[in-house]
Amino acid sequence: ETRRLTESLKEACERHAEEMKKQEERIRSRDKHISNLKKKCQKEAELKRENQQRIETLERYLADLPTLEDYQSQNKQLLEAEQQVAQLQEKVRDLEATLEMTRSQIQEKDSQLEEQKRRERDLLTTITDMQQRVQQGLEDGARLPCLDFEKLRGENSSLREEQHRLKTVIEKQHQMMEQLGSQIQTLELQVSQEESSSQALRDEVLAKEQNVLELHTAMKELSSQNQELMEQNLTLQEQMSDLEKRSAPLASSALQPAGARLTQRLHSEISSCLSDLRSLCSILTQRARGQDPNLSLLLGLTSPPSVAGQDEDWMEADVLQKKLVEAQQLRRDVEELRNLILDRYAQDMGDNCITQ
Repeated sequence: ETRRLTESLKEACERHAEEMKKQEERIRSRDKHISNLKKKCQKEAELKRENQQRIETLERYLADLPTLEDYQSQNKQLLEAEQQVAQLQEKVRDLEATLEMTRSQIQEKDSQLEEQKRRERDLLTTITDMQQRVQQGLEDGARLPCLDFEKLRGENSSLREEQHRLKTVIEKQHQMMEQLGSQIQTLELQVSQEESSSQALRDEVLAKEQNVLELHTAMKELSSQNQELMEQNLTLQEQMSDLEKRSAPLASSALQPAGARLTQRLHSEISSCLSDLRSLCSILTQRARGQDPNLSLLLGLTSPPSVAGQDEDWMEADVLQKKLVEAQQLRRDVEELRNLILDRYAQDMGDNCITQ
């Protein structure tokens, strides 16, 4: 009987030792699984922090972008500047035509003045010859007939009158030349001033066109970054869904409380991230429609999550279905925002082409 009891006790001890080994192996496996889950949770938390930083960067970038009123004001100023440039160019063309006409008149007056000077020189030469002839006639007056002397005196008198008349004409021509020269200087000064104003307006127009192009580029980059952020968020949700499925068996084990708390915290962070993304989509949609953004959403002054929402059991199918519906609605909001941005960008590009 003692031998049988000893053998039974030995068998019981062996079974207990085997059971203990199995339990230890199971515990080591669960510890390893928990360690992997902790690493994944840390990785997902790091991804969440990176996404939050990108969201904050996008918010600051969005705050630096010009508003719709600024764009409309710049567009209006651009149109006014282009109209002023067109008016100044028309005025410059008129002044250039007037200047060309004045120069042609001056050239014509110069030719007339040269002709008058040539005639004056000829008349002076003739007068000198006549004076010499008169002097010679006076010296030989006894030999010259009285009629020739009177004739020479009349010719001399008429030549003097012609000389006086030509001098008067030349003086008037000089005065006209001085007036035309003054007018030319005034016109050249006006043309120079108009060209300076026109160049300044051209530079201003080019600067405003550059600002408009930078605004379009910024809107495209913002749309691309927002789309990338939404895709990363959906990828994060899919990873968390897989993580929930893999961590379901662990919820019934003896180590359930620690893993459940980590999972609950991770779900809470994801819910907060979804709320922030929804707020960002709402702000971008309002700006794309030309509306003023919600200051509470813009400044992040949203109400904290309710206690009931924090106490939800994410292992239940109803809660997961509700969160899936919220994620799908957020995806539709992102798609609507992308379409609004594309329509607005196409409209701005069309208006810019018409303006140019």
